[in-house]
Amino acid sequence: MTNKLTGVELLRFFAALAVVAFHIPSVGVGSFGVDVFFVISGFVMMLSTSNDANQFLLKRLIRIVPLYWLATIGVFGIALIAPNLLRNTDASINDLVRSLLFIPFNKNGIGHQPVLAVGWTLNYEMYFYAIFALSCFLGLRYRGCISVIIITLNMLILKYFDNFVCQTYSNLIVLDFGLGVALYFMLNKDIFQALVTICIIIIAAIVNFEDGHRVLFFGLPSFLIVYLAASCVRHLPYARVISLLGGASYALYLSHAYIIRIFDRLLGLDYLSLPIITATLILSICVSIVIYKYIDKPITACLRRKLIN
Repeated sequence: MTNKLTGVELLRFFAALAVVAFHIPSVGVGSFGVDVFFVISGFVMMLSTSNDANQFLLKRLIRIVPLYWLATIGVFGIALIAPNLLRNTDASINDLVRSLLFIPFNKNGIGHQPVLAVGWTLNYEMYFYAIFALSCFLGLRYRGCISVIIITLNMLILKYFDNFVCQTYSNLIVLDFGLGVALYFMLNKDIFQALVTICIIIIAAIVNFEDGHRVLFFGLPSFLIVYLAASCVRHLPYARVISLLGGASYALYLSHAYIIRIFDRLLGLDYLSLPIITATLILSICVSIVIYKYIDKPITACLRRKLIN
């Protein structure tokens, strides 16, 4: 791992931890972690395909799908066995199938939320991966600009359709991925493509402006944070520990709701209690590391050996 990526790996972990804090009822701060994730995603997709985009989509599916499916099926199992433990999720086969296939839907009238609530962000991730894979096919050299153009055009067109899926992907939050693409161009001194990408994003944001939208208040600051992590963080101690935490960040993101729910049911998290909040964060991290080392990483490695040429 390069020093540049060490900073990004550490930031990935802190972004996941911020989301954990946001979901603790008595904290409720940290939703910006999602925007940091999206910017990192756009940046890393460009970086990972800089030399070879062969089987890009398959590699991303191997990385994302297995653990997400396990976590989703786990929640569905709880809905079947102990539905009183859940608030807005029931044992709907239709909801389960749409969740597993990354199809956005309005769950029980509460909005874009799959069976595993945090899975809404993965719907956006898979949307971006599909478009990025198409962009690589159309022209590897200009994959970043092509993907941003496609995302922007979709965003501007889909908003006119009265359909939940269309409305989901017309959300300005998709521009966070474009910010990650622009960041890659900036760090690689590709000024022309960086300017084109930034201009497209600015025009899209102006044309489809929404007051107080998170892409302006969270997306742009996230862009700056990722830029600093990728360009200015050159020397970090404990690189192996950081790599472990960064690798476990996905497991942390998917599994923390289980831990929070346990603490909420047993101890109550509706009031500010520093020891309980600290214990929730620490246990969430520990569980995610175990999941990453003994479930996520082995499954991913096995699938890569069998499926990747």
